[in-house]
Amino acid sequence: MDISIRILAPDDLYIADGIVTSAFGFTDSMAGEIQRYFSLKPNRWFLATYRDQPAGVVGATNYGPFTYLGMMTVHQEFQRRGIGQALLTDFPERGFAVYDASGDMTGYLFAQTQRLGPWAACSPQDAEPLLQAALTLSYKGVPLVIAPGTNTAASDLFGRYGFCHVLTNRHMQRGFSTMPGRRAAIYGQTSFAIG
Repeated sequence: MDISIRILAPDDLYIADGIVTSAFGFTDSMAGEIQRYFSLKPNRWFLATYRDQPAGVVGATNYGPFTYLGMMTVHQEFQRRGIGQALLTDFPERGFAVYDASGDMTGYLFAQTQRLGPWAACSPQDAEPLLQAALTLSYKGVPLVIAPGTNTAASDLFGRYGFCHVLTNRHMQRGFSTMPGRRAAIYGQTSFAIG
């Protein structure tokens, strides 16, 4: 088998740093941030290898009613080989993904027992089947979703499926900076802190 998944060991943090910096195109090390997240729950970090070469990583911290998944990344050299999909399979029955005609992943959603997310999709057309699949599952109470206010397509999608706006969390900053990343592709976060 070309792809294998194993638990990330403390000695592997430098490997995770190499994967994360490659995937995001960073020039600076992310080792400090990886170490901080790893220390929260080290036995829920996974390392994917492709033909015995470190290729992908994902961290999961279980808080009981929901699990935070972060830094799901695939090294640039190994992208588009099914590694992200393999990392998703470690969350059976509550992780969903959609693909385009060429087999490239265009969205994923993790349905926690009380929350939808993390959830990202390239378009509303990719996000909707993920929501449909997630809504077939059972939840402890009413499922919650946290989406960036800048993603108006997410708000429209939620409204069509009976979700209603409950509250808005305003992030404030002093000075000027731009929002990182493609926030219109984020449909669900696991916490307010990451967005």
